[in-house]
Amino acid sequence: MVSERSKPGSKHEREKLRHDLLALGRSLKQIADDMARLWGFRPRQAWRYANGMTQEEVARQYNELNDDPQAKMTGKRISDYEVWPNGGQMPPLHVLLTLSIILGANVHDLLDAEDLYALPRSIQTALGPEPELSRPDLTRSSNRRGTGTDSGTRAAPDGVGNDPALDRRSETHLTESAGGAPLTAAAFRNLVLAAADESRRHAERAELSVMAQATLEKLTEDVTRLSREHLYINSTELFGETLRTRNRVYRLLEEEQYPRDKTQLYYLASILCCLLSDTSSSVGFSRAAGDLAHAAFAYGEIIGHNGLRVWSRTMLASLAYWSDRPRRAHDLNLSCKQWASDNVYQLQVVNGEALFEACMGRRDEALRSLYKATELRESVTGRNELFDGIGGMFDYSHAKQLQIATMAWVQLAEYEKASASAEQALELYRSGLPEMRAFGNEASASIDWARCSVLAGELDAAEERLTPVLALPPGQRQEWFLQRLRSLLRELSVPRYTGSSTAESLAETIEDFCAITAKDEFPHEGA
Repeated sequence: MVSERSKPGSKHEREKLRHDLLALGRSLKQIADDMARLWGFRPRQAWRYANGMTQEEVARQYNELNDDPQAKMTGKRISDYEVWPNGGQMPPLHVLLTLSIILGANVHDLLDAEDLYALPRSIQTALGPEPELSRPDLTRSSNRRGTGTDSGTRAAPDGVGNDPALDRRSETHLTESAGGAPLTAAAFRNLVLAAADESRRHAERAELSVMAQATLEKLTEDVTRLSREHLYINSTELFGETLRTRNRVYRLLEEEQYPRDKTQLYYLASILCCLLSDTSSSVGFSRAAGDLAHAAFAYGEIIGHNGLRVWSRTMLASLAYWSDRPRRAHDLNLSCKQWASDNVYQLQVVNGEALFEACMGRRDEALRSLYKATELRESVTGRNELFDGIGGMFDYSHAKQLQIATMAWVQLAEYEKASASAEQALELYRSGLPEMRAFGNEASASIDWARCSVLAGELDAAEERLTPVLALPPGQRQEWFLQRLRSLLRELSVPRYTGSSTAESLAETIEDFCAITAKDEFPHEGA
């Protein structure tokens, strides 16, 4: 059997090295670095050993500093924070700041590259750049430690609660932990936002057993904002926050809730799954998008919400359409009629019918559906819970209706009507509020309008109409409308354009544009 004394990095070896290096005047940082190098300790563990402290001693000092009887730190939690991200639990920002005070470290000293890679972007930003030089070591008085009288260790703050000296030291630490210099306005803003986020998470955990109404209201506000931002912000940038918000809803659903609150949570879960499905589809993960849309439908079924049933089922129909399965898309869309309880949902279903019937070669049926959609469009009145309340992706605006109708007119080879419909849709988008401009739907309308120009032999007009599309950055190049853009390559390769330098140049530009898409940018580094 190997004795404790003979284990690499055993307590005996650590203490001997610590005392020897202290006698040589080495700093705590140098001792921690040597221990990490020699025995492979994680940074927070190495700093604790450099201080000669046990996990229980660190937990005790943590509790003294925070004086919070409802959230006592334990040695086990310190252990979890030390081994993360290879297991354990991620240390929140306020824990890292407190540990750095206890251990006499700069907060950056407690993190290595593996930690920084795994930390959320908000915490990385709040920490700021790593300082070039660590702060000078302070001495820790011997009566703050129960296991020795090392004069080379740093002083832990005395007192708890409202001690003014502690407050000044904490303020100094917060200033220096943002990069060794006074906080800039931007760094302070990020620190405040990170602190607010952690407080929200802590409050959420405290409210899991009986959810406060404020929590549900804040969740509803977050979901509404995400849906609206989904229109005009690259949705891959929102994926991480949307996923975290959905997981918060899931955690609350796992607890006992009042029936009314549980209904609202399922409502929010369905909306969030629709948003995640749309993002997954936009970067080419159609199977994942389908699973998320099915989940959204299930939540709508649980609470008997017709709007969510229609939206999630039409999303499944769209996925079938983009997978070249128009008959499956038509069947899924047709099944929504039973839930189309108001004229907004009826219009949504009829517009889908027109497109899918056109794709199946049912010209007469498609034309009837298009004309019926025009009639319904004029009769849409009143408020709709998803249309007006949530909005964003669920906003079935006149512009969006026309954009989908344009796709049907193109499929029917009614290019004049398709051009007029696309032009009207784009005018409505461009004259509206910036936050109502759905860049994906605008791109689709522009592509279809350009297609009409190509088929009419008007290549210069086609180039002009594609200009806003071809200016989109990679993160906004979504698979569903790129599929329509790529199909233009076939129409530019017909015999009538043989030898045309304009057609050749436009085709080359489209190929280059489609070479780097949102899928190449996903997952976004903020997710």
